[in-house]
Amino acid sequence: QNRTFSAKVFYTEGYRLRLMLDQMKSRFDLVPDVYKRMYEYDKENHTVYCETLYYYELKNHSVIETAQELFTHRNTIVYRLRKIKDMFHIDDAHESEKLIRLISLSLCLIQMNQDDIVLEHMHASDIFGK
Repeated sequence: QNRTFSAKVFYTEGYRLRLMLDQMKSRFDLVPDVYKRMYEYDKENHTVYCETLYYYELKNHSVIETAQELFTHRNTIVYRLRKIKDMFHIDDAHESEKLIRLISLSLCLIQMNQDDIVLEHMHASDIFGK
């Protein structure tokens, strides 16, 4: 007797990450104001500054790798990064704040219902470059 199941199979790790992301979504209040402003700007102006900065951080400030990840010309990435620095005064020189930036930008992406972007890169090797 053959049975077909239409239910989706969730693996423990993926399910746990989804639950964590759902919990994080309700804690947008923890995001520093500068990233909230960027999030609001993205929403109002249909820009992708949060996503660009997120990948730029993940790719250890490599413009080329960020451009490849976003399927965008490197000059566009350079332009966006310049705009981000000018408009939001984000100083990415402090490596000690990388995790805060990544978590904040992750929360912004989650608020924009782009959970899949965050889930795709929720591995220590992606975040810490190991």
